[in-house]
Amino acid sequence: MITETYRLLKDLGNLIPATQRKGILPCILVMTGLGFLEIVSAALIVTLATRIAEGTPDRSILFFAVACLFVFTAKGGMAILDSFLQNRWVQNLILDLKERLIKRYVNMNYSLQTQRNSAQSLAILYNDADIYMRIGLASLGILLTEAVIFAVLMGFLLYVQPGVTCFLLVMFAALGFLFIVKLLPVFKYWGKMTHETAQQGYREALQILQSGRDITIFGKSPYFIGRYLEQSRLRAQIIIKSAVAQVIPRTSIEIAFIAFFVSLVFYFYTTAADFSALTKALSAYLYAGLRLLPGLNRVMIQLNNIKMCETSMRRVVDEINSPFFETAYISSPSLRFQNAIRVENVTHRYAGAARDALNNVTLEIKKGEFTGIIGETGTGKSTLLYLILGLLNPKEGKVTIDGQYPANSYEWHEKIGYTAQDFSLIDGTVADNIAFGVPPEEREDTLIDEAVRDSQLEQFIRNLPNGVETRIGEDGALISGGEKQRIALARALYRKPEILVLDEATSALDLTTEASIMGAVRSLKKKNMTIIAVTHRPQTLENADRIIEIANGKITDKKGKEGRKDVA
Repeated sequence: MITETYRLLKDLGNLIPATQRKGILPCILVMTGLGFLEIVSAALIVTLATRIAEGTPDRSILFFAVACLFVFTAKGGMAILDSFLQNRWVQNLILDLKERLIKRYVNMNYSLQTQRNSAQSLAILYNDADIYMRIGLASLGILLTEAVIFAVLMGFLLYVQPGVTCFLLVMFAALGFLFIVKLLPVFKYWGKMTHETAQQGYREALQILQSGRDITIFGKSPYFIGRYLEQSRLRAQIIIKSAVAQVIPRTSIEIAFIAFFVSLVFYFYTTAADFSALTKALSAYLYAGLRLLPGLNRVMIQLNNIKMCETSMRRVVDEINSPFFETAYISSPSLRFQNAIRVENVTHRYAGAARDALNNVTLEIKKGEFTGIIGETGTGKSTLLYLILGLLNPKEGKVTIDGQYPANSYEWHEKIGYTAQDFSLIDGTVADNIAFGVPPEEREDTLIDEAVRDSQLEQFIRNLPNGVETRIGEDGALISGGEKQRIALARALYRKPEILVLDEATSALDLTTEASIMGAVRSLKKKNMTIIAVTHRPQTLENADRIIEIANGKITDKKGKEGRKDVA
């Protein structure tokens, strides 16, 4: 068990970037200083107690008293500095880890994104990442600090009273062994259960918030609320048990030490030791006890925390080291779109699928062309589109721009305006959604106005109380479906793309709204924009230059405007 925990902590340490590792050096220096001050503090306390016990007025008593005040003040300041340095280092590591994780999630292969549960990624990003650094590394820092102080004080006690101190060490070692063998496995199990119930509870809460309307209409709120509360109750019960169990080491150590201290008093009195020696020894052990007991309690708490959070820390290690999160996109600075998009002998199959989504597809889409792609649901339309967008990499064949540039490049994405049936609107203003991801101070009003005009949003914007600065609610909850779709189209047009891609963008709209939006798309054709529209309704593509029909993962027909057969 200890070996397993050691391997985990070693793995956690390996995740720390080389540039961040040097940040621990100031912490080590301060801890060393704290250890030195602990020795000085203990020596001053023992000396002061001995002088007072001798009963002889002496100016040195005043000196040692002032020295104690000075040293303890310095030690307090050093402890505050130690806490600041450790927490600053840990928080910087948390920020670095979260940056690495979020970049992996954004840049991972799209097919993997669709297979993952979003609650799992959010739990790792917002919960496990904090636990990894805040509990894992912070606990290591506390353990190291307390180990230094423990070693220093024990060394001092061995100098003062070797035999009795050895007995004290044996007692602490026995208690520690008992806790490690009996309690830590229980904390590991509780930690695993806490993690599982937290993740499941998060998933249940997310479903409630995302499906609130349907839950209300179907009258299923008791069912879904019950599922959420069940996980919350289980987690609460485990937390209560672990909180109570964490008190056991502290009370056990305190009782054992007090029993040891009382035994020590009896020993000195029964051996007729002189009062000066008794005072010197008792003051040394009393100071050490007052300093060590809270420290030993913190050590046990940190060991328990590490075991409780072992599942979360292991998930972070596995997530960072997983080969599935390697960046799926590349840079192609010289990319220019001048002639055509080429799909050459492409075959693609999703992980775990029984058959190919596309089978040996070859297609060429010329620059400035309005190409429609139709087919029944599940025939491979969207897969072909995702390959053209560079979101997927084909298992066989290739997708290129002008026959030389890869589709899975950042530069290709910069040339694309994209909208789909299942688009998302952010909780902000109309302008926030049109200038998607552009800070307010960097937005160009002329581009927003042009996107509003090209997407036929002008009348809608005029009727809003604050124009484009009107808030539209979470996912556009305050506006209609047609208005949301036009905003999504305006978002795609704001960046003045060379290629506009519509993925079932009007399939959920009524015919009147669909005709209006497709009218806006027709006007864009006049600007020599390349348009690719995927749909299962042929009437949507009446103005397309040609229509590609897909069935069972293969292109079955290519038609021009007059219905004649056409070749790529």
